[in-house]
Amino acid sequence: MEQEETRGRLWEMREHLCVKSEIDDPQFKSEVIVAAKRSIARFPGIHNCKTADEIIDIASRQLSVYFEEARSDADVQEIQTRYLEQRELGFAQLSLELSDPSVDAVLLKRNHVAGNQDHQYVAVLNLKEGASRAFWNRVHELGHRVVEPPQRSLFFRHKASKNKIEEITDSVAAEIGFFSPVFEKAIAPYLGNALDWHVVQLIRQAYCPAASLLATTKSIIRHWPRPVWLIEAGSRGRRSGGAQDVALRASVKGCSESAKETGVFFFPNMRVPSTSPIADTYILGEEVSYQEQLGRWTTSDGKSLPNRGAFVSARPYGEVVLALSNLL
Repeated sequence: MEQEETRGRLWEMREHLCVKSEIDDPQFKSEVIVAAKRSIARFPGIHNCKTADEIIDIASRQLSVYFEEARSDADVQEIQTRYLEQRELGFAQLSLELSDPSVDAVLLKRNHVAGNQDHQYVAVLNLKEGASRAFWNRVHELGHRVVEPPQRSLFFRHKASKNKIEEITDSVAAEIGFFSPVFEKAIAPYLGNALDWHVVQLIRQAYCPAASLLATTKSIIRHWPRPVWLIEAGSRGRRSGGAQDVALRASVKGCSESAKETGVFFFPNMRVPSTSPIADTYILGEEVSYQEQLGRWTTSDGKSLPNRGAFVSARPYGEVVLALSNLL
C-alpha cells in the first residue's frame, strides 16, 4: 500500500512540475531537480539574499508555509489545542504522529484560512530529540511544497527513513537552503584558499550557523571549482571480512565536479596510510592539516592512488574523522 501511495505521489509530482521522463526513468530525479530549481529561482527577491535565513523567509512566504517547533510533549499539546480551537481538524492526530521519534515533521494544510492570510500550510517540526535538525527540516518541508502539488489529504508525515520521494525532496532542500546564485557569492571570498575546516566554519557562520557542519561542507564542495574530496575515516575491517584486518579505513562522502575529471579514485574502504593527516587526527583527536602524497595510499593487492600532492585538512567528527583532500 505504501509503495502504491509513493508511486501515485511521484506521478503527481511529474505532472505538477511538467517533467517529461516517466517516474521509473533513470533521469526522472535529475529532471525534477532542474524543474524545482527553476521554480525556486522565480521567487521574488531571492537573488538579493545573502544568507540562508533570508532565503527561507522568502521561500516560506512564497510557498505559504508557517513553521511550528515542538521541543517537548507540552509543546505538541499546545500546538494541537491551538489549531483545533481554530477548527483545523487535521491537528487532532498531531500528538500521535509526533510520538514516533522517526517522524521529523508533519506538514498540514489548513482548511479554515482565508486565501489572503499569511499561510495555508503549517509544518510542525519534531525537535523533541534536539534542535540540531531544525534547519534541515525547514528546507525539507519547503522542498515538499516545491515538488508536490497542493495537498488533497489533511497532512503528510515525513520520517527519517528514505524512499524516492524523500530522496528527491532532500536534493531540492539543498537547492533551497544553499541556493546556488546566493551561496556562490558567499563562498567567493575564499576561493583563493585551499578548502580546510577553518574556511568551512567561516562560510558556515556567515551564511547559516544553524546548518549542520556536514550539510554545509557538502554544499561547499558541490560549488567548489577545484578538485576536492570529502573523506570519512573510521576503524573497521575489510568490506568482505567483517572484523578481519581492522584498520583505519576511508570512504568518499562527496567530491567537487572537477575532482571527477582528475582520474584520482579512492577505492572503497581503502586503508589510510600512517603518513596521512587523517591518521594523525584519529590518533591525536584534534584537527590536523598538511600536505601528503596520494601515492602512499595503497591496497592489499598492490594498487595505489596516483603520485599526486594533496593538501589535507582533517578533524574529529564523533567516532570518525572527516577530511578535506585538495588535489594540488
